Amino acid sequence: MRYNTRNPILTKDLSEGYAFESTERASFSGVAVKSGALILLIFAIAGGLWYNLDYNFATIEPYIFPLFIGSWIIGFISVLVASFSYRMAPLFTVIYAVAQGVFLGLFSYIVNMGYPTADIIPTAIMITFAIFGFLLFTYATGIFKVGFAFRKFVYAATFGVFIFMMIAMIGNAFGANLTGGFTPQILLIIYGGMILLASFHLLIDFDNAKKAVEYGAPKRAEWMLSLGLLVTLVWLYITIVRFLIILLGRRK
Repeated sequence: MRYNTRNPILTKDLSEGYAFESTERASFSGVAVKSGALILLIFAIAGGLWYNLDYNFATIEPYIFPLFIGSWIIGFISVLVASFSYRMAPLFTVIYAVAQGVFLGLFSYIVNMGYPTADIIPTAIMITFAIFGFLLFTYATGIFKVGFAFRKFVYAATFGVFIFMMIAMIGNAFGANLTGGFTPQILLIIYGGMILLASFHLLIDFDNAKKAVEYGAPKRAEWMLSLGLLVTLVWLYITIVRFLIILLGRRK
């Protein structure tokens, strides 16, 4: 039996298929347990870092920027390695979770410092998991279905967003602020669209897990599926935070 998927987080080896000899197969419970454990790991690291920043800010402050950039780079590399090395996926999925715990802890703390009375971070966390729960329910009950055309649209839109972001970054490096002229209303529409796009990726993640179980993917595939889900949740959370910041600025 062969397992085939278009999920870019899953490895080349897995997508090309395996003749499975092991009796251990991927299961929904396995994906759920691994995903839950990884999310708890991120929360634990981010929470611990936040606590230490509260009580030892002067000591940690010189290391904030290196930790912020370093954790982002490590997270990015971890996704690449896990995506192209099927057997290294378990290790680098955990490394990704650790790196994102540091990155999101710093990111959230900095945002909270800038908007101490706005409750942006707890609001973003609640919205993220509300979207996750809603989409999981609607997918499980068959309200939302994921077909080839849907995947093609989502991947094309994601590629378009990526190209725009790269152009904007290059423009900023050369002093051309391509997004500086956008009004708050336009930015809200842009980030609202990105929240919708990230939500669509969650549906694809759920569908990947379903197909993996149905096609008898090996137990190790659970790490790949959990990583894909984790990447989407991190993206969704960060996008929601930025949306709320713009919304707050518009109200002021």
